[in-house]
Amino acid sequence: MSQTTSKTMPKTILSAENITAGYVPDLNILSECGIELKQGELIGIIGPNGAGKSTLLKVIFRLLAIREGNIQFAEKDIAKLETHTLVSLGIAYIPQIENVFPNLSVEDNLKMGAYLDSGLVKPQMKKVFELFPKLIELRQTRASQLSGGEAQMVAIGRALMMNPKIILLDEPSAGLSPANQKIAFDSIKEVVASGVSAIMVEQNARTCLEICDRVYVLENGRNAFTDTGENLANNPKVIELYLGSLGATDSKD
Repeated sequence: MSQTTSKTMPKTILSAENITAGYVPDLNILSECGIELKQGELIGIIGPNGAGKSTLLKVIFRLLAIREGNIQFAEKDIAKLETHTLVSLGIAYIPQIENVFPNLSVEDNLKMGAYLDSGLVKPQMKKVFELFPKLIELRQTRASQLSGGEAQMVAIGRALMMNPKIILLDEPSAGLSPANQKIAFDSIKEVVASGVSAIMVEQNARTCLEICDRVYVLENGRNAFTDTGENLANNPKVIELYLGSLGATDSKD
């Protein structure tokens, strides 16, 4: 007789299967691409430029229409739902650029995150400040005066204002100095540790492999490799084909 274990496997919270999509007719950026996110996971997506990494996030968040395939969130078909509906269901998206309002204070940026439900402002802002105490002292500072790492912290905090179940992050370290990249990655790890699942498209492949539970490597819009970050970091083919060019990036702040 087999013994049962007290540990239960994490539930799949989001899955995208056989995704085909593109920006112009008859040209697909994604072809039969897929991803699975389990409760409490931080998933990474890496790959060469043009591989379809950011496109996959846009399809999930309905910023780009799906042509084929299906997307399930919390056992619900969401492939055809509007973006604002996805937000209300518990999906947040942080774009690579223009992810804060530069002329607004940190506090007002956070308030904008709860635009669909003003009743969440006070309780969620308290949670954000508990998660990122640095923002308390910066709450009246204009976002334009923040460092890159601080601005990314505000962008993540604003995404948390609707109390999401998952966050989609599009290249959170892009353009940041190494010091501010660390701030951004530490912020993401704090969010996941608080119970929010996350999918992160990232240009810094080595760090992505280090901090993510599992990583998907895309090439030409398809899944090339999928494994734990540790296993992929030691995979000779991944090292040869991807880490040489993806492992180090030019950064600025």
